[in-house]
Amino acid sequence: MNYQTIKVNKTSSILSVSLDRPSIGNAFNTVMRDELFSVLKFIEVDIDIKVVLITGSGQNFCTGADLTEFGTSPSLITARDIRRQRDLWALMLSCPVPIVSAIQGQCIGSGLEIALYSDIRIATTDSQFSMPETTLGLIPAAGGTQTLPRTVKMSKAFNLLLAGESINGIDAKKAGLISRVTTLDKLNNDVSNIIQMIINNPRPYLTLLKSQISSAWTSQRIPS
Repeated sequence: MNYQTIKVNKTSSILSVSLDRPSIGNAFNTVMRDELFSVLKFIEVDIDIKVVLITGSGQNFCTGADLTEFGTSPSLITARDIRRQRDLWALMLSCPVPIVSAIQGQCIGSGLEIALYSDIRIATTDSQFSMPETTLGLIPAAGGTQTLPRTVKMSKAFNLLLAGESINGIDAKKAGLISRVTTLDKLNNDVSNIIQMIINNPRPYLTLLKSQISSAWTSQRIPS
């Protein structure tokens, strides 16, 4: 299929998805939401897929929501109904195979929320993470108020969510926000190594193990 905002490639058991709006930092819009939803739904029927890799085209992973779309919906009720029908975030959370995000450059707002719904996050040392919604009088729209404090300690979540703090890849690794930090020239190799370890396992095993881990994650007490 031809997509407007993403590039999709399937190689053997790996489904690679690249956010592809590099001229505006791969900003997340409704078309990207719908296209990502369509691709992830495909995983339910293609049982050969064992892992999903999400990357960003150009120099950034994702610089957040496309603010030019704000206020353009003709009906808030219709927009809400569409979001329920195409709930990308629930689909990512219930994805039957591991999702790996390879992050470079800016990972902001919606971009960080995409990363938080991934199971493994690998980022470069100079990547930047933030949720600047508070500076715009907004609340993270994809569950960031829940996914972030379940991933990092509460004090760090408050800094990121309330103060709009920006941290680099090194500090993100210390905070537990990402799984591994590496340099830009080693990013692809490190990602390939992890993916190879994943796909050595049968898909039913990966699905079962991920469901058990996710169950513990959604029921755990948020760390203080």
